[in-house]
Amino acid sequence: MKLQVAPGLTRISSKGRIVIPFHVRKRLGIEAGTMFAVLTPRKDVVVLRKVDSKASQVDLRTLREAERAWREIEQGQERRTTKGRFLEGLETW
Repeated sequence: MKLQVAPGLTRISSKGRIVIPFHVRKRLGIEAGTMFAVLTPRKDVVVLRKVDSKASQVDLRTLREAERAWREIEQGQERRTTKGRFLEGLETW
């Protein structure tokens, strides 16, 4: 899995809306009505995860577990794993 970083800046509007830059929307196939799970693993990080509108409870539970893991890392309570296992876990995301 190759991590792609698309730098850019955006602002939040007075109504709480954030514009995702066009090149990111195009690359990820994001259209009007696309649903996202919102994770806040740290105080200064917001993660949007594109999900099927019929996301199962298992999918949502997995996202909550990922958010919990980020919090543990921030608090220095992370668990050790190999690079391979970590990447395998990301691929199932």
